[in-house]
Amino acid sequence: GDGQGSGFLITKDAIITNWHVIKGYDSVGIIFKPRGFNKVDLKNQYIADVVLTDQVKDVALLMLRNHSRSIIPINLPESPDVEIGEEVHAIGHPLGQLWTYTKGVISQLRPNYRWSYEDGTMFQANIIQTQTPINPGNSGGPLLNDNGELIGMNTFVTSKAQGLNYSVA
Repeated sequence: GDGQGSGFLITKDAIITNWHVIKGYDSVGIIFKPRGFNKVDLKNQYIADVVLTDQVKDVALLMLRNHSRSIIPINLPESPDVEIGEEVHAIGHPLGQLWTYTKGVISQLRPNYRWSYEDGTMFQANIIQTQTPINPGNSGGPLLNDNGELIGMNTFVTSKAQGLNYSVA
């Protein structure tokens, strides 16, 4: 289609992203990061089917169809505990700048936080507020701790202020 977002593998076949990234689609194209300075080749696109969504929490589960890649899923922490002031890392495609890495800190933990998008869609989930720079295109990408373990999914920013970035825990 005409949009893009980010996601991450939780198994060799399963990808997590935001619901708002895949909204309205039954299947989507997936491109994996090439090594080094190699350019993205759209011929190397894989198809994933949307198999489960939670619109309220803005979460979607995708399953890769056929693929021939040796894939390593993201690391999941033994304990999902996070603390205010902890350093975090984000990966995504802000404004189309593919596989961009940013670093920041956790500003606050917001249980059962409610938010909405311009179309009026309402959401509620446990949220990690960070000072990690994210932008449109980072949605669905991983928020990682210093051990490279998944602690959240980058989801939205507040346009009325700088440095208010949010990830679904």
